[in-house]
Amino acid sequence: MQIELLTKADLEPLQQKIDNLTEMLAGGLPARQEPADKLLTRKEAHARLRISLSTLDKLTRESKIKSTLVGKHVFYRIGDIENYLKGPQNAKKR
Repeated sequence: MQIELLTKADLEPLQQKIDNLTEMLAGGLPARQEPADKLLTRKEAHARLRISLSTLDKLTRESKIKSTLVGKHVFYRIGDIENYLKGPQNAKKR
């Protein structure tokens, strides 16, 4: 086993990197932005909304969430999912 002595000058670059990371984390990590026009499958949409597939189908039939047909397949735009989540129709009644 070999012991190597480190001086304060050796540790200063490491301390600077730690300080930079601490500042970044203190401000919070930036939210990951996905394009609003990215299409999600039914399974991806229901998972993101945390609702059942049947509830997603009901909301689609009631035009509360807009869907897009590609051939026989139903897709949902991320922007439409986010609009539903932000909209007043989704607010809890007290």
